[in-house]
Amino acid sequence: TYRRTQLHSQPGSMVPVTITPAVPVTDYLRLRCSGGQTLEVPANVSPQWLGELLKCLD
Repeated sequence: TYRRTQLHSQPGSMVPVTITPAVPVTDYLRLRCSGGQTLEVPANVSPQWLGELLKCLD
């Protein structure tokens, strides 16, 4: 299909964003991507949410 062709023909990309939590976070998980990007998320993030995020980034 058109969508499948478009997804496979374009390289993935990341857009830098900053999300400020309502409550200050003191501990972070820093994940380094193979392209040199760093993903920083609160240490208390749900493992299920983090797993879904990583699947989307794959």
